[in-house]
Parts: sequence; structure tokens; C-alpha cells
Amino acid sequence: MARRRAVNRCLLISYLRCARRFFSNRKLAEILGLPEPVLSRYVTGRSLPNEKNSEMLLEKLRRLKLVRRVLEERIEIGRDKLVNMHRVIFDTLFLRMASIDAYLEYRDAKIDGVVTAAVNGVPLATLVAETLRTDVCIAKRERDAGEIEYYSVDVTYPPPSPRTVSFHLPKRLMANKKRVLVVDDLISSGKTLDALARLMYKAGSRIVGLYTLVAVGDEWKDKVPSSLEKIVIIKSVVV
Repeated sequence: MARRRAVNRCLLISYLRCARRFFSNRKLAEILGLPEPVLSRYVTGRSLPNEKNSEMLLEKLRRLKLVRRVLEERIEIGRDKLVNMHRVIFDTLFLRMASIDAYLEYRDAKIDGVVTAAVNGVPLATLVAETLRTDVCIAKRERDAGEIEYYSVDVTYPPPSPRTVSFHLPKRLMANKKRVLVVDDLISSGKTLDALARLMYKAGSRIVGLYTLVAVGDEWKDKVPSSLEKIVIIKSVVV
């Protein structure tokens, strides 16, 4: 319990420092219901919130979903109805905020592995795994050289970019990973989620959570595995 309280304080300060990139000090203080000088002292480290206030502020941040506000300002939907997320998926301060948000949603879910598919979801998945203090397992499209055993599946993607690709996940990465969290930047057709679910089945693991920044449409819902206990989507987009 003492460790969790210490973690809460560290994550709160980290979140607030990252959020200052996207919100003014006055706006952030207004959102959180804090006096502006108090917020400034937290951000600079001149003072720290007590245990009760740390947990209260983290819960408020979880409910407010400031990451959604940032997403809404920075994602773009082109004339081809494709969602462009390049202004956020490689922004480390935003991804740090999102990783703390994922932690708050899944810290009591007994997650023992974070899984994603290469490539755009890797930075976020890595930070989420680090925050949850577990491993990140990446399903890649190419096998590494050497004598490595893999779980493999093939996926056929529909238009506008029809193609068949293979995903490979080293077997050693999935040792003792029984309850996994899938993390990705965007979900649309659900094909990648289905591929990860099939890989987890081969590994004897269960997908119990899904955390994604953007979900496009409803087609992906047909691919949700029955083992899934909780879904967190930061922003839903209809195109």
C-alpha cells in the first residue's frame, strides 16, 4: 500500500508536467479545481500533494480524460476518410499522459503482459507496460534471424488497403503471460485485434483488456474476444 501511494504521487506529478504542454497553467488549474499557485508548486516539485489529494486528483484525471481533449484537437480526418494521428502517436508527452490514463484504468486488473502489433502502437504500448510494471510483447510482421520459435497468424485486410500480412510473436515472450492487455493507437476493422486474439489463444493467454486511442466505426466490435473484461476507448470516430 505504501508503494502504491508513492507511485500515485509520482504519476500525478508526471501527468501534470506533461499536461502543461497542452494546457496553460490557469486552464489546468481551473479543470482540476486547484488554486493556480498550488498547481505550480506541484509541477515544479516545490511541494507534493498528500496521499488523499494524490488519489483524488488521479481519479479526477481518469474521469476527465484530458487525453481526449488533446486528441480532438490534433487528429485529422482526410477526404479519403482515413484518420491521421501522426501529431499524437509519436508525441512522447502525450503518450506519457495516455500511459498513466491506461494505468489508472487497469491497475487493479492483474495485467501480466501488454500486447500490441507493429508498428504505430509500439511507443504507447511500451509506456503502458512500463507504467504497469510488466513486459511489452510485440507481434511483428517479420521473423528475426536466429533460432527463435514463434506463434504466427495470417491476416487479410480489406480495402482501402487490401493486403495479407503475417504476424509473428516470439514464444518466449508469452511465458507466464496469462492476463494480457492489448494496447493500440487505432482500431477500425478489428482485423489486428482478431490476429492478436488468435496469437494469445495459441500462447494459452487471455486478452482481458483493450486500450486504444481511437476507434473508427463499429466493425471492430465483431472481433472482440469473449475473454475481454474491459474496453477503454479514448475517442470514437464515425467516418
